[in-house]
Amino acid sequence: MNEQGVIYRGSNNYIFSLAWDFGQFEDNMVDICLRMLDRNLKHAKDYADDVSARCNPIYVSRVVSAMINSVDDRGVLAGNWSPPYVGGQNPTHWSGSYPILRQWYNLGSHPVKFGQCWVFAGVMCSVMRLLGIPCRVVINFKSAHNTNSNLTIDEYHSDYGVAKKTSPDSIWNFHVWTEA
Repeated sequence: MNEQGVIYRGSNNYIFSLAWDFGQFEDNMVDICLRMLDRNLKHAKDYADDVSARCNPIYVSRVVSAMINSVDDRGVLAGNWSPPYVGGQNPTHWSGSYPILRQWYNLGSHPVKFGQCWVFAGVMCSVMRLLGIPCRVVINFKSAHNTNSNLTIDEYHSDYGVAKKTSPDSIWNFHVWTEA
């Protein structure tokens, strides 16, 4: 229920904190979060089915997760993982959820630009808390990004071990998500 908190970023050798204002008790947050639920694709497809499923926290969590990321729906945040940040803000600009959610609401539910994992997690945590679903932001460092689901980070070398072939797998310096 804390309205203020800390989100960590950096690398395993240099961890730094970012104060985050979750803002779940701000004016208009109920209207913003209800609009988010009403804008999801499942609601547009079958209004009655969507509304009747909202008593299920798992269903609501999945809808909120989908609506935070704007890629394939009419969600809140557009992601951008490297400059330039033309037409929006560098993700490091944000220090709270309410300005993002308010901007999305005031601009007719158009995605706010731009977010990265800690911004997505902070905003989702705010919405979930407002909806009464206990949650927290979780961070890990040296995060494995396994692209082919084989549970390993693959490295390929030539026959002579000289030149490394590229792999889509990688180790991110950190990653942030919401646990609910």
